[in-house]
Amino acid sequence: MSPDTAVVPDDWFVGFHQGLAARFWRAAGAAMLDADLARVLRALDLPPGAAVLDVPCGDGRIALALARAGHRVTGVDIAPAAADLDARFLAGDLRALSSGVR
Repeated sequence: MSPDTAVVPDDWFVGFHQGLAARFWRAAGAAMLDADLARVLRALDLPPGAAVLDVPCGDGRIALALARAGHRVTGVDIAPAAADLDARFLAGDLRALSSGVR
């Protein structure tokens, strides 16, 4: 199959947040968190305590950093996340979100 005809399977995410690959991405993401968060905060220009929806949030690294910065965060990802901060995490598929998500 050539790159022009490659198709990503609908279940590509199954197992993505587990095992060696997940440990690699968490470590890589942690190393980039400060720079990524600074870019997000500059781009969004959020007022203090703003409500933020992070979709797809993956393992929640940006969502958790925004919660630590005082924002009210909801993260949605197809892979369930676990967190101990004032952020809400929902398991869901971004392809199935409606415009009525709050």
